[in-house]
Amino acid sequence: MAYLTKETIKKAQTAETSDKKYTILLVDDEDLNLLSLVELLEEDYQLLTANDGEEALELVKNSSEPIHLIITDQRMPNMTGVEFLKQTLPLIPQTVRIILTAFTDVNVIVDSINEGNVYKFMIKPFEPKDMVVTIKRALEAYQLEVENHKLIEELTKLNTDLEQKVEKRTEAIQDFYHFISHELRTPITVIQQYLRFLQQGMKCESPSDNQTAHLKIVDKNANRMIKLVNQILNLAKIESEKAPPLFQSLHLNPLIQNAVEQLRSLFKPEVTILTDLMIPEQPVRAVGDDLEIVLDNLISNAAKYTEKGAVHIKTEPMDNGIQISIVDTGVGIDESQIDQVFDQFSRVGDLRMAQGVGLGLYITKVLVEHMEGQIGVTSKKDEGSTFWVWLPLA
Repeated sequence: MAYLTKETIKKAQTAETSDKKYTILLVDDEDLNLLSLVELLEEDYQLLTANDGEEALELVKNSSEPIHLIITDQRMPNMTGVEFLKQTLPLIPQTVRIILTAFTDVNVIVDSINEGNVYKFMIKPFEPKDMVVTIKRALEAYQLEVENHKLIEELTKLNTDLEQKVEKRTEAIQDFYHFISHELRTPITVIQQYLRFLQQGMKCESPSDNQTAHLKIVDKNANRMIKLVNQILNLAKIESEKAPPLFQSLHLNPLIQNAVEQLRSLFKPEVTILTDLMIPEQPVRAVGDDLEIVLDNLISNAAKYTEKGAVHIKTEPMDNGIQISIVDTGVGIDESQIDQVFDQFSRVGDLRMAQGVGLGLYITKVLVEHMEGQIGVTSKKDEGSTFWVWLPLA
């Protein structure tokens, strides 16, 4: 065997990181033992060397690269191998540890396992091939430990995320029942109250102006309640239906024009409704009933949040499909709330203007995606919003 010089050991101590995957720290107070290990391992591993436990501890504390394996002699001045390894545990807990000794002391073996978390106890002199195999197995154990630790961290994070989602979902369901209770009871109470007024006042042949106004209030609240019930039924249908959509070839212009006429009464007198529809138009592939709900929800949403200005409904060709845009000059949505717009039970924007339980836009998104379309929104607070839906050509 050709012995290496102390300069070679020094080079191993200070070498920059190479493309070698693993770093091994060798600790022995006898230079010839270190030289033998360096010669055996230097071609395959990044090596650090030290002549005693104190020097090795400094290397552990100051190493810029992770130390994957420590091979240390047991009997060294000032600090034994077990004592040294014990002090490394809090610093590099995942590192694999091997002790070398020329003495078969049972107590040392027990201490090395219990206190130093030692992977293997090897007797000197050792066979080089045995050392190579032991190191290979030790590093495989290290890699497995690292991967297990990473997996545990990922599973812990997934579990934490799941618990948070369950907690959030539970809160959302509780809020849902609260809103449902309130939103169903309020219009029914109003209907009952005004019906009593009508019963008391309709003794004459022709109804008074007050009676007519009362009838309008009853009708408005009845419609509000019916819309809420329909949204709940639609949600139940969407979440339980697994069959593929029954696509149709549909023309958008008459559907949009009909939706505008049906919902015109929802708009305030100060709001202008503008339509800019493609002529000639091309049919889209969609589901008629679902598309009507989508248009009703988006147009009524624009009416709800637009006090003055205009609501502009337009269609235009885009990416082998047609995009419908509903542009309003309403209150807009704060940037921090944009990502929540289509969430279930979410009510964003000015809550003083919000009605319902936050199902309309969620149902709209689910229906659009069920028809293999896309939906999105851009908005700026106090300036207005643009909701858009893209559907493929038929």
